[in-house]
Amino acid sequence: MNEVANYRAQFVSQLHAAYRVLSRIAEDALVDIASDDGHMLSYILKYGPCTVGTLGDVFGVKGATLTGQLDRLEKRRLLKRQNNPDDRRSFLVSATPKGRALVYRIGEQVMKLEAEVREKVTDREYASFLKVIEAIRSLDQKTTGEDK
Repeated sequence: MNEVANYRAQFVSQLHAAYRVLSRIAEDALVDIASDDGHMLSYILKYGPCTVGTLGDVFGVKGATLTGQLDRLEKRRLLKRQNNPDDRRSFLVSATPKGRALVYRIGEQVMKLEAEVREKVTDREYASFLKVIEAIRSLDQKTTGEDK
């Protein structure tokens, strides 16, 4: 028990803290959309059209929470849902032209942020970082190789 109380996480807490910083920066730069909505919309543009079930699996969001998020994005005309021709019980989700334009704006901000971070580390440090991230991702049995 004392081990747990005195333990300082080597990866998890540092990744979580870095994620909070990135989320704050993203939300400050993109006042038009919440970071989780932007992330989902970016995924839909890259991999869509995709099923609602796929989005739930990829983002770990289920049921009413996912439906609410999709409703919010659809109401803003950033995405559209249509019947899945391969499965009448499901819908396909795709980005609209307005959604694509927003994703491109998000992409510009992400590229700018990543360039700023890359200026602060060497190529070797960056390569090591990517190895740690890949090691963490390899722990997920559901990882499909797609960027989340």
